Amino acid sequence: QSFPTLGPSADYAHQDGDSKAIFGQVIYAINEDLNVTFGIRRTEESKDFERNPGAFMPDLSATDPSSRPSISEMSQTVMALSGDLDSSNTSIKLGFDYHYNDDVMFFINYAEGFKAGEFGARASSPLTLGPTEDEESTSFELGVKSELMDGRVRLNATIFQSEFENLQFGVFIPSPDNPTGQETANQNIGEATNRGLEIELTAVPVDNLTIQASIGYLDAEYDKFCADLNGPGPLDTSDC
Repeated sequence: QSFPTLGPSADYAHQDGDSKAIFGQVIYAINEDLNVTFGIRRTEESKDFERNPGAFMPDLSATDPSSRPSISEMSQTVMALSGDLDSSNTSIKLGFDYHYNDDVMFFINYAEGFKAGEFGARASSPLTLGPTEDEESTSFELGVKSELMDGRVRLNATIFQSEFENLQFGVFIPSPDNPTGQETANQNIGEATNRGLEIELTAVPVDNLTIQASIGYLDAEYDKFCADLNGPGPLDTSDC
């Protein structure tokens, strides 16, 4: 990015990432009506990050686009900030589906997920570079799928809940040494829960006429929220 009126200066960030995973799933019929599903996934991620938070560009002009440095030019500047991350996670999925009859099926599922830690693409100092801790989630859902009235009506309904830990957010904090007076720090700011309901209806009341309708309800809240707004301080310290 170029900032003709701040410095004038331009900044640059680059990241190489590698993600590898192995996963499998098995479905076992307990009896004619009840199935159990189990899945497992192993993920390994690595990230190499580098950033020049601001290079002085005396010829940079707000009115002359050609004065702006190219990405290749910025990639050759000194990278004052750098870091690497190695992250791994094992997550599972467990579910049951019960066929009440040929037209109605009930199901319940549990699943885990994760998002690897990340670096601050707008960081201006080692204290805000990161990385954050991995973000993790668990989700539950309970629902029914049905075809009624000789297949003329399809009705599906699901209730769900997802819980998140170590949420990753960009937080603006004061930075007197930065030309903008602030910088963005990526932080793990807390925990959250989403819960809701989804209903889908498809009906064919007469031949050549299809009616579709759906409704969803979502209730989302922070269970825990704390962002350190005091700015850079000693490493591994926080008001949260």
